[in-house]
Amino acid sequence: MKQAQRALIVLFTLVFSQLATSAGWKEIRTSPSGKSGWQYVVCQGGSGWNTCELDLNIVLTAAPNQLVAVGEQATIYATVTDAYNNPVEAGVRIGWVTTDGSVSATESRTDANGVATIVLTSSHSLGGATVTANALDYGGAGSLFVPYIDKWVAYPSTYTAWANYGAYYSCSAWDPDPSTVAAGTWFSQTAWCWQQQQQWRQDRLQSVVTGAVINNGPAVPLYQTITVAISQMNVGTKQSIPTCEFNQEDPFPNNHATAWTYDERTSSASNNLVLNGVTVFTMPAVVKQRQPWTGSYVYNGRVYTYGNFQYATIGSKWDTYYFTVCSAPL
Repeated sequence: MKQAQRALIVLFTLVFSQLATSAGWKEIRTSPSGKSGWQYVVCQGGSGWNTCELDLNIVLTAAPNQLVAVGEQATIYATVTDAYNNPVEAGVRIGWVTTDGSVSATESRTDANGVATIVLTSSHSLGGATVTANALDYGGAGSLFVPYIDKWVAYPSTYTAWANYGAYYSCSAWDPDPSTVAAGTWFSQTAWCWQQQQQWRQDRLQSVVTGAVINNGPAVPLYQTITVAISQMNVGTKQSIPTCEFNQEDPFPNNHATAWTYDERTSSASNNLVLNGVTVFTMPAVVKQRQPWTGSYVYNGRVYTYGNFQYATIGSKWDTYYFTVCSAPL
């Protein structure tokens, strides 16, 4: 009885295989090492037979595995294997779809290693895309999420104005020295000093996707050292000794002055001090001969004063008296 059952099974298997082959059905692989054993087949609608070929396995990878959202591209690889992780033969059709961006083709075929590829191009929106590959002639699908990321590039830094940092130091001597300026005279002095300054630099980054600008870390202090001039008012201490000269032909050659004379004629021009041909001061009419007088006149940085009597010219009507002219720097 058992032998008869085995024979019947063998006969049924041969007949079924011939019918399946003649109908274009694919053989069923039931183990990695060969085609043996039984698998359940599914009846559709109560009639007809379907193969029970198992779905293919599809694993996706991307290189690079993320894209900047500016239209960058990545190659998507679909590694296709059967139920037993064996690479499928070349030519298996794989269909492609993406939820964002675009793919270089909606269909590609596996190579000799069971790998099919397409190129994914990102959109200009942050986020990402889910890429799905489907086996068009068999069951099986695989998906992969590819992030669309931002990219930040250097953007011009901002700078604050330079500001003094601390007090000035290592100053030079005040110039001019009070001993070079006439006593009692107010004047301005200058000195040169070192001054440290500080400013702040803020580095920044800009998004290549949105154009937004952000700070890149905290502000960085910068330093420089400059020279600065400072000033103050001071009083001169120099004691000036008057220079007194007289010459009948050129009474005061060093200062281009004529003699300082007094004429008894009160309206006479000879009562004047003349410098460079210009009358700059008139002696008081009250001066008589050798009488002292304390009058003075400032001209061209010097002070001119009445000097000693030199000689007199006695006229028939009027006498003229000649005096030394004295001057000193201010």
